[in-house]
Amino acid sequence: MNKWRVTDRLIAAGADGIRGGWIAALCIDDPKRERRRHTALKLFTDVRQLDRYRRRHGEDAPVAMDIPIGLTEEGGFRDCDREARERLGDRRSTVFAPPGRYLLEAGTTYRTVRDLVEERRRAEGAHRVPGVSAQSAALIPKIREVDHLVRAYGLSAPECFLEAHPELSFHRMNGDRPLPPKHTLIGQHARARLVSEHFPDFEDALQRYGQRSSRQIEDILDAYVERDADKAVAVWHRDKEVDDMYTSLVRELLTYMMEDPRNISACLDLIFVAKNLERIGDHTTNIAEKIHYMIHGQRINRMPRPSTA
Repeated sequence: MNKWRVTDRLIAAGADGIRGGWIAALCIDDPKRERRRHTALKLFTDVRQLDRYRRRHGEDAPVAMDIPIGLTEEGGFRDCDREARERLGDRRSTVFAPPGRYLLEAGTTYRTVRDLVEERRRAEGAHRVPGVSAQSAALIPKIREVDHLVRAYGLSAPECFLEAHPELSFHRMNGDRPLPPKHTLIGQHARARLVSEHFPDFEDALQRYGQRSSRQIEDILDAYVERDADKAVAVWHRDKEVDDMYTSLVRELLTYMMEDPRNISACLDLIFVAKNLERIGDHTTNIAEKIHYMIHGQRINRMPRPSTA
């Protein structure tokens, strides 16, 4: 997504899991730029790829992850979770109890997780084994990724892997004052203002990230007119970026709906909008396949998509 210069150095990164990988907001220092410090967004297929990227471009750079790090065996709220909930006040519901370590090897369905919890409760007593929310269960594959990475380092684990909570970070950046809900327009503007105070170019990074569907349309029209198969294949490859962006947005909107049922109507409208944008990417991908077939007489829909590294 963003070309890396030889002179670039990673200062810090913030990462969140999405379907099929991770997305990271990078803070980069480039001495050859007039504005040395700038930001970029990058996709990773798994957390180990993110770690390799960190070691290659900024070994001491901290990576803040919106994922629980350091689990108890039984699960439930840790001291850090309780303190975060206390600080957030009315927004405490955004901090949920992480699953117990015994659930990390559970299957991917909520039903499988619940069955393991019930089995544990029968063996040890219901009062000793906390329940697991659907939101917490959905994050188990990502929690497992990070847990395996940190534990693989053993005693030599770098201190750069940090558990972070976006709402708590925004709360601190706002002088420990509450912010409007982030699903509201005023709440989004307030958070954008706080981020822009530290990263003035972050809106440019978002705009570059949000222009994928429109660029796909422009490029596919050019490919069709020019009978350019290479350009059609390039459009076809970029569809995964649009899909990942859509999946991440839907997951976030589902979180808002679980937090407060009053959000359901507005969030459903936004999901429909996001789905239509994602369908634009699907249609351009279909056209790319037809262009390639028209030129070469071969289908491209079974070609492997490239890694995002």
